[in-house]
Amino acid sequence: MNKKVYIDSQVWLKNEYLVIPPGTKQSVSGSAHKKCCCCEKVKFTTEFPDYDDFEDEKLPVCVTCFKMQNEKGRNIVRLTGITVMCADCSMFKTLDEYSYTKRGNTLKTVCRTCGRDNFKEALSDDK
Repeated sequence: MNKKVYIDSQVWLKNEYLVIPPGTKQSVSGSAHKKCCCCEKVKFTTEFPDYDDFEDEKLPVCVTCFKMQNEKGRNIVRLTGITVMCADCSMFKTLDEYSYTKRGNTLKTVCRTCGRDNFKEALSDDK
């Protein structure tokens, strides 16, 4: 979504977990920020992985929560109920089935299972 269109639409007023642009009446600082739907903390947008399929192009779960695990070993993000469609198998899966790239700070579009399968196929094709 175009940044100007996003700001003009004021869509974040309807959803507290969307990015609040800097310089708006609702902004708490000079930087863009949003609320994590896991830990409920307001953080800078740079602390959220990029993902194009959301209105504000940011995942609603901060990187810290995305990596965190509870006492049973399952990722905390499963508790949010957010699902994303895998670009490879076209199945909706919870966020804990995906990885994110630290360098680009983006959520991968292929689930871990498909990513492993694609990697194994590439290895077998090289032989």
